[in-house]
Amino acid sequence: PGFNLASLGWQDWEIENYAGLEIWNYMSNFKGHLDSPLKALAVALNPDKYIVGPRTETLSKWDQLLSDGRKVAAVGGSDAHGLIYRMGPFSRRIFPYEYLFKAVNTHILVKENLKGDFDDDRQLIFDAIGRGNSWIGYDLLASTAGFRFTGQSKSKGIMGDVIRMIDGATLQVKAPLKCKITLLRNGEIVAEAENDKHLTHIPADTGAYRVECKLNYKRKERGWIYSNPIYLA
Repeated sequence: PGFNLASLGWQDWEIENYAGLEIWNYMSNFKGHLDSPLKALAVALNPDKYIVGPRTETLSKWDQLLSDGRKVAAVGGSDAHGLIYRMGPFSRRIFPYEYLFKAVNTHILVKENLKGDFDDDRQLIFDAIGRGNSWIGYDLLASTAGFRFTGQSKSKGIMGDVIRMIDGATLQVKAPLKCKITLLRNGEIVAEAENDKHLTHIPADTGAYRVECKLNYKRKERGWIYSNPIYLA
């Protein structure tokens, strides 16, 4: 592989009318560590040791867009290609599909059960992704299945939904395992829970509320779950 690769992140923020933003690309995280042949070899042999979460700059940009009142759904992916990396006479398939499909994934919640009809089911899935009825999970650490971030006032909602704060509201987080749970409003921390599976918060202000969950893995705290926002209005 090449070293000191330039960022492939999107830079033209004058563009409009987009619905989403990829906040975490596993292979881009990997490539960001290729600053020397020895470092590349170390990362290739133990990639999960070096991947800790999305880039802070990306999360900050997302929070800025949300603070500006934009509804921008986040997605994440492993960027799976099953590539073989070579260094001189040595080669190694360090990212087989079985490995990458267990890494960074976007989990969606559909509004109704899939029926087995291709066109209808495809539309349900696309709608869920576009609305942000989803979360990004680093499932390599532990499965994120079962995560939920919900809110209720006079109506109930999930990630990606708008909830009206008529007479107050309540936000609830449920994680699959005990972890560090952080609730953010427009990028600012408003509530945290250490080593817990649950967090409940009564918000005082409108805004875009999203959740981050972190786990300790191989002696380092790593990003595990990144929810899409619930919009309180």
